[in-house]
Amino acid sequence: MPVIDLAWHLDLPFWANGGKPFKVRPSAVAADRSRYPAQWERTMAADLRFALHARTRSTGQVVILDGIHRLLKASILGWPTVNVRLLTEADLDDIAIAAPR
Repeated sequence: MPVIDLAWHLDLPFWANGGKPFKVRPSAVAADRSRYPAQWERTMAADLRFALHARTRSTGQVVILDGIHRLLKASILGWPTVNVRLLTEADLDDIAIAAPR
């Protein structure tokens, strides 16, 4: 799938900073890696042999569920495409963890 089609994810604050969730955008890590060394290291260690996991919304938009570090690395390296595994509802049922009762 074209990286450009997924690049909007890189402007969403997926990652924690200072113990506070949803504070860091992947694009901010790419712009200032010295400010976010842990996220930079995770990004550069990401293995691009593995597909990103995603779902398709009713609008047709592909939404990444797992693989933001891989997407950022592919973007940084200038990769035009990444492998994406589109998950079905059945796939989600297979990997779901039951809530404790």
